[in-house]
Amino acid sequence: MLIWTLAAGALVLAGCDRRDVNGSDGATPTTVGAKTSGLSPIENYKQARLREAMRGLLYDNLVTLDPETAPEVAREVAGRDYRDLVAEGRSNYEQSLFVEAIGSFTRAVVHSPDEFAAYEGLGDALVAKGRIEESQAAFATGLAIDGQSIAVRFKFAENLQRKGDLGMQIAALEDVLELDPAHVEAHSRLAIAHYYNNDDANAWREVRQTERLGGSVPPQFRILLAQRTQEPGE
Repeated sequence: MLIWTLAAGALVLAGCDRRDVNGSDGATPTTVGAKTSGLSPIENYKQARLREAMRGLLYDNLVTLDPETAPEVAREVAGRDYRDLVAEGRSNYEQSLFVEAIGSFTRAVVHSPDEFAAYEGLGDALVAKGRIEESQAAFATGLAIDGQSIAVRFKFAENLQRKGDLGMQIAALEDVLELDPAHVEAHSRLAIAHYYNNDDANAWREVRQTERLGGSVPPQFRILLAQRTQEPGE
């Protein structure tokens, strides 16, 4: 049985403060375009653009519609096709226009909050802007809609690595492998996670499984593991 459930996802994120379009600590102004004390005009402009792009959604354990701003955004996208909004977001992302991508995917979510595709794109774009907590909420919401998405499960696990949550990262990678035992990158990442968890036996097991599947772990990592624990014989 997969250990990742919506409840587990909520526990992973339970330590996170409520987040909205104003930033990670709620200290920045609520008005789009308002200046933030101590920041340069350029930084104020960048933050205002990001707040505007994220307008319409709230980020906690999951992504939810902001009752104050979502109706306005919904009116703005009325008559738009959901697939076009998602395609617009992907196009912006591929061009490294990450703020624009966040805006497109945000509008797609507001347009059709029960559809899956926009959440993955929104999570990717938020990661690109360093908004890890918000991106994790986006991936968690996507998994609540489609728990069989291997790609989003793996991205969810990658975020746990960025957050430094080693135990939950290992569990999330094992969830990926329960769905796809031949997921080479998940085996490789799991080997590294076991190493940092001081579990060299399982680290070597995952190194070998990675190599059996035609992949490889970073050469430097293999050296470090061998220096700490001799590679077991076949």
